[in-house]
Amino acid sequence: MSSNDEILNMIFKISSKIDYEVNKDETVTILEKQDHWIQNLFRKLKFKIPMYKKITLDKYGSYIFLQIDGKKNCQRNR
Repeated sequence: MSSNDEILNMIFKISSKIDYEVNKDETVTILEKQDHWIQNLFRKLKFKIPMYKKITLDKYGSYIFLQIDGKKNCQRNR
């Protein structure tokens, strides 16, 4: 990427591998699955390890995340 114009013309898309929730106040929580073999082993041994790690975005991050649709670039979102 040699210039700012190239970055502004990039089109972003949310991956289908990402799970997320949107709350009533439009706050996005990204759910990261924890399925490492050692975590699964400890779950079988009855340790309480959550299946998902939750990452909650602030209101600005949530707004930007919800604007990503795979069609618009940064210049058209302004």
